Amino acid sequence: MRGRVGRRSGILCGLLAVSAGAALVVATGAAPWRRNGAPRAWAAGSVPVAFWAWRAEAPAQAEVERAARETGARALFLRAGQLDLEAGRVRRIRGVEGRLPRGVELHLVYNSTRALLAGLERIDEAELAAAVVRAFAEDRARGARDGAEVAGLQLDIDAPTRLLPRYGRVLGAVRAALAGDARLSVTGLPTWMG
Repeated sequence: MRGRVGRRSGILCGLLAVSAGAALVVATGAAPWRRNGAPRAWAAGSVPVAFWAWRAEAPAQAEVERAARETGARALFLRAGQLDLEAGRVRRIRGVEGRLPRGVELHLVYNSTRALLAGLERIDEAELAAAVVRAFAEDRARGARDGAEVAGLQLDIDAPTRLLPRYGRVLGAVRAALAGDARLSVTGLPTWMG
């Protein structure tokens, strides 16, 4: 089920009440590379409600509070920037502007540019993982200054299915480098399920 929340500055805060198979968001708790224990599956009715903000500017505090109040959403997935490849180097571009919202569990999302996807097969895996961790550490420190609760990192890199082993190694390196309390999640493509 998707709905719109807010209209200011083209905000895209989609509410997501996930039912079995409705969306493919693999949380670290359910991912095979989880460090501790077996994968965890959620019952369809127990998946928490979250919302997304996918724009260049962080949503206003009042927008976040209203969305949480109206929907019961406890988590916000906020696009925090893009991972780009320029002259063979991975860097974060188009970081989110404005004060990071408080009073909600914040997950910072980094997606990839076409240039990064085109070079994904040649990128040094350790360099990509380090760029992700560096961007998240900078943004998490910024969140702390803003009084925001940055709980996790989500990667939205639409890696070709043939490169999943490589992407898996990058994810493993990111997970190993993150602070123990930071959660890692990914968005996935339907072709990855095979």
